[in-house]
Amino acid sequence: MVKKIVIPFLLVIIFLSVPTALFNILKPLPEGVSVEGKEIFILKDEIEFLYDITYLDNENQRISEQEIFDRVFEMIENADHYILVDMFLIRSDEKGYRGIARELVDSLIEKKKENPEIDINLITDPYNTMFASPEVEPLFKELIDANINFVVTDYGKLRDSNPVYSAIWRVSLQWFGVPDSGWISNPLSNHPKKIGIRNVLKLLNFKANHRKVVITDSGDKVATLVTSANPHDASSAHSNVALYFETDNWKDIYLSEKSIANLSTNNFVEIDSDFFTENKIEPTEYSLQILTEGKIKSAILKSLDETVEGDQINLAMFYMSDRDVVKALISAAKRDVSIKMILDPNKDAFGIEKNGIPNRQVAYELLKKGEDNIQIRWYDTHGEQFHTKLLLIKKTKKPNILMLGSANYTKRNLADYNLETNILLKTPADSKELIKANEMFTTAWENKNDRIYTVDYKKYRDDSKFKYWIYRFQEKSGMSTW
Repeated sequence: MVKKIVIPFLLVIIFLSVPTALFNILKPLPEGVSVEGKEIFILKDEIEFLYDITYLDNENQRISEQEIFDRVFEMIENADHYILVDMFLIRSDEKGYRGIARELVDSLIEKKKENPEIDINLITDPYNTMFASPEVEPLFKELIDANINFVVTDYGKLRDSNPVYSAIWRVSLQWFGVPDSGWISNPLSNHPKKIGIRNVLKLLNFKANHRKVVITDSGDKVATLVTSANPHDASSAHSNVALYFETDNWKDIYLSEKSIANLSTNNFVEIDSDFFTENKIEPTEYSLQILTEGKIKSAILKSLDETVEGDQINLAMFYMSDRDVVKALISAAKRDVSIKMILDPNKDAFGIEKNGIPNRQVAYELLKKGEDNIQIRWYDTHGEQFHTKLLLIKKTKKPNILMLGSANYTKRNLADYNLETNILLKTPADSKELIKANEMFTTAWENKNDRIYTVDYKKYRDDSKFKYWIYRFQEKSGMSTW
């Protein structure tokens, strides 16, 4: 009797899953997703490169130097009429770290008390509550109670990065919903709130609104910050980068954020239309461009493909796995472009030791095929992560390039699956932003000032063919957490 019911049911699920999988990897993207913003000329004093960095000093003590969220809190404090924050991770469930999530929430609530008329949109990912309602997270309930417009991203209309599993989820499991509580310890944190099995099952779709942006107005200017950093206590010691700017590029980010918020809810609070007046600037040596989702990858590949002999590529990355990017780096190396890479060794994840996939496998391939023009060092992490996503290209004939933001160089981040925001800066070689970014990279590469930032490639070298093909399978199939 059981067989007569179960087997036909499973056959129906399989039958429906195949077209569901195909449709959800090929379907049109929602409007406002995968945006290539205007390349806008800017003034050199309108931008600033910021970074957080963690290292061991000469007494073997872990030190964190931080700029990014100090600037975010300053932006919120100085805001007059409007604040938009879109952050992937906002969690305060870890002890022994900077309470950065609490700081963010307090700063927004204090601003709302100080100026009740100010419009605030806070957009985040359902991962923060393991897909339960936001009221179960005390921090989020405080924001809602303070009349701050709180948007939890609904990415059901996005493509599926893990299509085999997601097809089964869409056909069957999604109809059972997700509970606000359960009996399973939260596998992602020390949060005391128990979750249900359906929460875990939804997590396995491996989707995210991974963006990290802040927009505020002050006087007649709109300030914007694009970063790789999250306001997450356990992430507060991570190394990260950001670009702060006061240019018209905010409009492209804002419209993209509005589109994403409207996929989830229709109560998004819009910014005053007076700020949309065009601010024309005569051509300069500096330009900025906003990129989201797949357009980030297009810009990466274009930037790498245009390099020539004598150019220098400095790449600092948390996750490196995208096959097209790997091939573009190898091709650049074969053109005698000098490439230096600082990679996270993929060993630390909030108290859990990882196996090094994918970075160690990609590093092995790059060094094997890079004809001695690729050099790699590992960031020396001690519980924290080298969470940076930075591409710096010093060119001999064209403007230098600085690209940063939320996107790791993985298929999920670059192929129109996750929601991501990056910024592309073209700048002369003597710009303070390029110099500061290059100094950060060089300091870490050379372990300057008697500090330990990076270690030799040999320390985490992994030539395992088995792990290499695991990486290739995970990258191709989407069955990975990166």
